[in-house]
Amino acid sequence: MPNYYDIGDVIRVSSTFTDTGGLKADPGGVKVVFTDPDGTDTVVGPRTGTSTLNASINRSTVGVYFYDITPTSSGPHWYRFSSTGNITSAAEANFHIRRRHTTT
Repeated sequence: MPNYYDIGDVIRVSSTFTDTGGLKADPGGVKVVFTDPDGTDTVVGPRTGTSTLNASINRSTVGVYFYDITPTSSGPHWYRFSSTGNITSAAEANFHIRRRHTTT
């Protein structure tokens, strides 16, 4: 069941990457794909390792990355984190933005 938010909320989505032993580890690159209710994809990244070349994808600690989304439309939204390099994995999830009932 998705989480519910309102238009204008800043939603922090995150992903934790681990090595084959289950320990948190930084992948070679991290990418986020955000899909609006109309099916439009927004690709963010890749962020390469621990560099700050793409500061919109943030690294909070070893293996933990997050991205802040501010949706402007109601409906279901999907996001997917994926990694490249020494750790290759992907995970996706969704949340729902409620329809506005007021005009201002």
